[in-house]
Amino acid sequence: MLSEDGQPLPKTYSWPESLWDWHTHLPYQHGVQCGGMIFLGGQVSLDKQGEATHRDDLSAQTHQAMTHIGTILNDLGADYSDVCKILAVYCASDDAERLHENLSIRSSYFTDPGPASTGVPLPVLAYDSMVIDIEVSDPCDINGDGQINGADLGSMLSQWGKCGDSAGCSGDLNGDNVVNGADLGLLLSCWG
Repeated sequence: MLSEDGQPLPKTYSWPESLWDWHTHLPYQHGVQCGGMIFLGGQVSLDKQGEATHRDDLSAQTHQAMTHIGTILNDLGADYSDVCKILAVYCASDDAERLHENLSIRSSYFTDPGPASTGVPLPVLAYDSMVIDIEVSDPCDINGDGQINGADLGSMLSQWGKCGDSAGCSGDLNGDNVVNGADLGLLLSCWG
């Protein structure tokens, strides 16, 4: 990601020792902070050998993934209140009860108003007996000053419209290469 002067923004990476690992070494990190924005990779209920813990237990795995999310956020100087967007993919058919089961657990980690949230049921996830994968982001602090306020709004409005073909715009919070009302909605959901 580039700053307004076209220079790369510095990045801070998070890989807390207490968290799970993949079966093989991969170049990915659990969390990245760039220009005041925080992005977490999907958090799951795996051990250090990449084996599912709390096998097939959606409630226990949801709590474990949310605990991992809190650990990474804290490592990057943030907490649950900084989260703007949460995406959960979980094993289920179109079972509304299963959706509400994990939605109520995820929601319990946030105060009102919470972040924007999406739950997507899938028939199977990547690892045997792993039944949920949760990803969160805090893309709202556009200018990186640790606050979501009028300065971020001003920066977003100055970038309004198409971002171009470079590394994008810091005001493009949803990553669609356009700064528009969808991004403004995300920014306002993080305000304060």
